[in-house]
Amino acid sequence: MPIALHSISIQMYLSAFSTLQHLLAKAQSSPTSDTLPQARLAPDMIPLSKQITKASNIAKAATYQVLGPDSRHGPAPVWADEESTLEDLIARCDKTIALLKSITPEDLEGKEDENVETVLGNGKVVRSDGKGITLGMGVPNVMFHVGIAYAILRAEGVPIGKGDYLGGFVGALNVEVPEGGVKY
Repeated sequence: MPIALHSISIQMYLSAFSTLQHLLAKAQSSPTSDTLPQARLAPDMIPLSKQITKASNIAKAATYQVLGPDSRHGPAPVWADEESTLEDLIARCDKTIALLKSITPEDLEGKEDENVETVLGNGKVVRSDGKGITLGMGVPNVMFHVGIAYAILRAEGVPIGKGDYLGGFVGALNVEVPEGGVKY
């Protein structure tokens, strides 16, 4: 039985943003919490704040591209991307989650094989189907930015581990997560 597009896109994105919320909440108690939004792994990489907004924008863009211009949702909303504090970033995750929760399995039903054309950041046009946009672009890009956000927080001394990262994903599978998170 094939896995529904909603499960491999919206559910994955929701898990990713649940993980980000958890990581950012733990970061709030860090002595360096005020400087964390501008922290980066390397000088040529974008800071934590932009990792979060990129993940949000990619989840929105990939989802709305697959939905198509004629969906009941209309065009993807455009947000200002001005988050500069951990509280702002948590609020961005909340807003992204609320938007993603408005997409139902029925909204994406049958979109797996529909033609989708998208323009990448470098201006290159990519043509695929709903499954290709989701699994080839959307999910891997969101997961990249979530992973980098985790790495930035770890590098800055926030006390998080693999269980903190995986907790949002394991929880989405209706697996009971023990008190204190998942240990690996």
